[in-house]
Amino acid sequence: MKRASVAVIPAAGFGTRFLPATKAVPKELLPILHRPAIEFIFDDIVGAQIPESVLITSENKSALAMHFSEAPNLESHLQSNGSEHLLEQHQNLLSNTTIKYAIQDRQLGLGHAVLQAEQLVGDRPFAVLLPDDILLGGSSFLTKMLAVSAQLKGSVLALKRVPPDMISRYGVVSASQIAANQYRIHGIVEKPSIHDAPSDLAVIGRYILPPTIFHILRSTPSGALGEIQLTDGIAKLIESEPVFGLIVEGDHYDVGTPQGMLACALTLGLEHAEMREHLLEIFRKWSQK
Repeated sequence: MKRASVAVIPAAGFGTRFLPATKAVPKELLPILHRPAIEFIFDDIVGAQIPESVLITSENKSALAMHFSEAPNLESHLQSNGSEHLLEQHQNLLSNTTIKYAIQDRQLGLGHAVLQAEQLVGDRPFAVLLPDDILLGGSSFLTKMLAVSAQLKGSVLALKRVPPDMISRYGVVSASQIAANQYRIHGIVEKPSIHDAPSDLAVIGRYILPPTIFHILRSTPSGALGEIQLTDGIAKLIESEPVFGLIVEGDHYDVGTPQGMLACALTLGLEHAEMREHLLEIFRKWSQK
């Protein structure tokens, strides 16, 4: 399989866990410290040198496109105040990947969201990155997934071992280990119960997939809620093509929940030279109450 040259980011959801904050502001633009959550996803894309991205959004989330567009008035204001550095990190992202957009007009599952990128992706292998899953620490994990895909000539899913009480939140794989942190995947089940789970290896928001997945998804029956699940498409893909798994490195945060976003923000804050002492002082005050 050729190297993935485009990344797909499904971001059309309503973000109901963060209401009322997400009534007007997309969940993906909520700040983790001073940066919108979605920029951490683009860090991974740019770090992996993927030159093109497709952002799957909805008609009521135009703020996402605005965030990634040029802002000449703001840039001129910052230049006049000698504050250009405030946008430097953001502009570096924009200069290193081309962002295109596709609309998902109905929320019919992750597989349906990925299908909206078909025309823009075409016949190229591609990466899928879920904005809820942020990986911190070390170099771009996506780069390592691409290397495994090239070495083993197949699709690659990011995996993480999860405790029993979290099994039902994820797609879970049956797999056999083939090398350190690498697995050959034999099957995948969407959100199984503890008793039905084939293992404790959960799929964590990063995928390297072939363009053949689009045909599979189009022919995948929708579930009880009318949704097309990416997990079901991958289960079908496994029948005809090799699919591998790579254990995630670094810290994983599910910022699709307020608790996960807080944990991610605290971690980054404690690693930040200026914010660390402020946070530690807050913790000291609370410990004395």
